[in-house]
Amino acid sequence: MYYEIDGKHGMGILYVTAKDVEINNEITIICPLPDVTFPKWTGPTTLATPLTDGQTINEQGIEWVDDKNLKILSVETKHTGQYSCSSGNKEGLAELNVLIDLGRLHLLHWYNQAKGKRLLFFHLYNHQVYLFLVSGPPLMRALTISKFPSLTSNQMKLSCDTTSRPETQLKWLIDDKNITESGLNIEEDNPECTEDSATHIFTCMSNITINDIKKKDNGKSIYCESNYRDDLTKTSPAKISLPYRATNIVISGNTSDVVNSVGKVTLTLTCATDAANPAEKLNWYIGSEKTEINSTYPVAEVDEMYDGKNVSQDIDIVADRTMNKQEVSCCADTNLCTMVTLDIQYPPILLAPQLSHYRLTQLTNISMPCIADQYPGRHNIWAWFKNGKAKKKPAEPIMETTFNADKFSEKLNRH
Repeated sequence: MYYEIDGKHGMGILYVTAKDVEINNEITIICPLPDVTFPKWTGPTTLATPLTDGQTINEQGIEWVDDKNLKILSVETKHTGQYSCSSGNKEGLAELNVLIDLGRLHLLHWYNQAKGKRLLFFHLYNHQVYLFLVSGPPLMRALTISKFPSLTSNQMKLSCDTTSRPETQLKWLIDDKNITESGLNIEEDNPECTEDSATHIFTCMSNITINDIKKKDNGKSIYCESNYRDDLTKTSPAKISLPYRATNIVISGNTSDVVNSVGKVTLTLTCATDAANPAEKLNWYIGSEKTEINSTYPVAEVDEMYDGKNVSQDIDIVADRTMNKQEVSCCADTNLCTMVTLDIQYPPILLAPQLSHYRLTQLTNISMPCIADQYPGRHNIWAWFKNGKAKKKPAEPIMETTFNADKFSEKLNRH
């Protein structure tokens, strides 16, 4: 079957043997020059240059037809490009240019190279036509995700499109099953394919909206599958990933211990959350004013179901007697917090008498306090000494509070 274009004023006719040509088919390119045999043919740079030399064809898979035209026996993509036939026996070289490319037959107007204007005629010795190959699979872009699920929305929107000729059928798969079998709340929108008026290439698109996503849906794979003349192609998968926060946070470890000989004690605490997606970040604080403190330990993450991760982190609290009853807090990004109270124990520290000498005159009284700071409070054996000799034990100690600790004192009245 032949398709033909009449040049204006009947100045010439151009023939091609097919409108839509698929790979591996044959096609004949017809030279329009009259009364020539074995013209000189040139083709795209992917083929031999020149394509012919006298009666010799320099490229395999091409043969002469009627000693003038060229037949490509099995069209491949390497045949894409411009072709020309010429005869040098006339002034003003006549050529036929044929472009083989993906698409359809597209006839172009000629350009007047001297004036740069588009002219609507075909010269007897100067003709041009563009011939395109239709082949598969179609050009298919990766999935486009226009809306991701978030902490405030459990909706996801995806799009898929292809360009091809003829049209491509599109459908969606979730975990390799049809979306109707996925158990998800999905709205599908498949507008009609559109044809480009210039190239006559079809663009086909499909859109889906997944509503009411739950964290149990995390990890499911979404594919767009194209069907081009029964040739099935799938995109790379997109994963459902609904963010969710931790609901529980705890601090474990020993919060109570006795200071050492230099008055210090190290307490190692661990903060941990349940699963979250993405994993929570942990922050440590001390005191009722929540002064932030840093841990030297790395954060440990453990994979959980539904793309969740449990996180935990240790911290060393180096405490002294002044930090007894202090609060240590651990918080996640969501301001999910927990708190423990330190219980720092330390032996007595004698705070009074504060003077090494007391002056006493006859018939006057003097009060000499004996004060000790310790935690926890206990009944110690109190005794006064004079010149190295123990005196009578005074009355029961009186308990007061200093640094959130117990302070014991008693007074000895001397007459």
